Amino acid sequence: LMLERATMPSLIWSLLFFFLVPARGQGLRGHPDCPCIEPWNLPEGGVPKNLTFVEQGTGRGCLFGKNGICFPLDYGASKCFTWDISLAPWCADLQGRPLTNAPAFCNQPWCYVSSEPNCSLPSHKSELFPEYGLHYSYSTCGAVDFFSPELLVNTLWGKVFRAGVPGTSAPWIYNNGDDPPSGWTVDFANYVFEKVGIRVQIEEISNGSLTAFPQSSYSACVRDVALGLKDFCYGAFWETPERLIETAFTPVYEGQAFVLIVHSDSLGDAMAQATSIFVPFSPGLWGMLALSTLVVGLAMWYIGEAGDVSLLEGLKKGVSKAIRRLTDQGDGWDKMKTRSGRFLLFGFSVLCSLAVTTYTANLASFLLVKTLRVGVQDLDGAIESGEEICILQASVALFSAVHPEVGHLLKPFSNWHHIADSYVEGGCRRMLLPPVTYALMRAAAPPFDGHGRGAFCKLWRVGDMLVPIPIASPISRDLDHALSYAWAREKFQGKLEQFRRDYQLPVSECPVAGLQEEVRPTTIADMSGGFIILGVLLLVAIIHHQTCALRRSTFHPDDGGDEPSGPPLAELAGVDPAARLRAEGQARARRAAKGGEHQPEEAASSPPSSSATAQARSSPGRRSVQI
Repeated sequence: LMLERATMPSLIWSLLFFFLVPARGQGLRGHPDCPCIEPWNLPEGGVPKNLTFVEQGTGRGCLFGKNGICFPLDYGASKCFTWDISLAPWCADLQGRPLTNAPAFCNQPWCYVSSEPNCSLPSHKSELFPEYGLHYSYSTCGAVDFFSPELLVNTLWGKVFRAGVPGTSAPWIYNNGDDPPSGWTVDFANYVFEKVGIRVQIEEISNGSLTAFPQSSYSACVRDVALGLKDFCYGAFWETPERLIETAFTPVYEGQAFVLIVHSDSLGDAMAQATSIFVPFSPGLWGMLALSTLVVGLAMWYIGEAGDVSLLEGLKKGVSKAIRRLTDQGDGWDKMKTRSGRFLLFGFSVLCSLAVTTYTANLASFLLVKTLRVGVQDLDGAIESGEEICILQASVALFSAVHPEVGHLLKPFSNWHHIADSYVEGGCRRMLLPPVTYALMRAAAPPFDGHGRGAFCKLWRVGDMLVPIPIASPISRDLDHALSYAWAREKFQGKLEQFRRDYQLPVSECPVAGLQEEVRPTTIADMSGGFIILGVLLLVAIIHHQTCALRRSTFHPDDGGDEPSGPPLAELAGVDPAARLRAEGQARARRAAKGGEHQPEEAASSPPSSSATAQARSSPGRRSVQI
């Protein structure tokens, strides 16, 4: 029963092929321009006896191919058929049960055909029976040839690859000196080599190539492969047109673009934090609000809401009322003296409500989003600034070709960490980097860990992606076809991404421009501008108070100086009228005595009479008073 179940897929494929192949224009004997043949058409008939044996256990006759595999005696002969579907070890197990993960060629029909000129369709020489010069063809049976690439991969088994190692380019490759290289491209390449049976022998890049390319060990390694001194180079190489002329490359690892990186001090400094409370409104809007408050204060005096006072005093009171209204601390409708005042209050209240709610919403947004202000916003701005742009030597020609206007500004370096060193020393305020390299630099990860954790926190990415370039590894043209198939197969099975995940980018401790990852409480730094304003006004109030107190304490009637006319108006506000008049009378008496006028002594101490009080109330503008 198990044998019947095992052979059912073979029977199904045979039946499907029997009915479907003729419908595609090819019959069971192949295409008319390249028909299937009987390969063992010997004069004496049958199969060569030196190719046959009897399989132990089953007793069936077999063709003796490579690796001792038992092939059917009619293998590939006379008709299109899925000859490999039940053969071990690639397509089935030792009992002939098809494998669930069998290669694609196992399910494809084929047959032996004559060589040219008797066959006009694609065919390949058989490696199973090389001494007989047999050719096979999938095309004559209307099938795709998936078998030839597998044969090519098998030719790599046991080969020794001479491999070069260029400089470190994290995280793709780390040159560890005398130790084997590492990095996710290195790990993936070693995995593919192990799968196809390749052994690697690491060799130094030749002095001749290093002399030819002193600025780039990558270009030097490509030259070694082109000269036949190396079979392969580890690492991620830019697949530029110049390099493709020299040698072949593996299937690409990924596409790599460049971004413009600029230096800026604007994010996170003390001044930016101190002025953050003013950011929600533009300077023009702040000015308009101040002007509106002044106009409303003047209008309040004009319509009588500030009392019967002078213009300056009325303006003070009116602006004070307007500011209290703006901060939602002002008088309500019941405190207005006139209907005009109510109209004015309503209009200004609407403006105040809009201003407060808009300010609150914008302030919350600005606290949630950290903004970055730099002078250069893109590559065009960098070109206009005329400053040098640091770049890797190998990409100068490419950038100059794509952006001719930037060519005269490019400053080449041999590797990334030389660019980083130059920046720390005060150079390279503009640079072109891959995003991954920029992330490693900001995180101060190897090879950029020699200058401290925050050495690169003032570097910011601006503008769009620039000049995408595929990255791959150079390989000898003789080995390109066979290795590229195995390379692509493992890549699309997810192995490349698996090794990439082993080299996660480190997290930077630098501040980040843009939307914060989560909502956070407002900090003291966020409101530092408000505290600064409060501190300044508090200091002004204290200085004013101390100045007035000093003037009162240092006045002497005999020194000829000016005497204050009494307590400040603010101190007399709300005092009993009699006490106020008494204080004014004392001041006038002292002035009269100083000027030679006779003033009774008791006038300085006795309280005013009721008639004097009444007279004072009726004549507030008189210079003297009857005590």
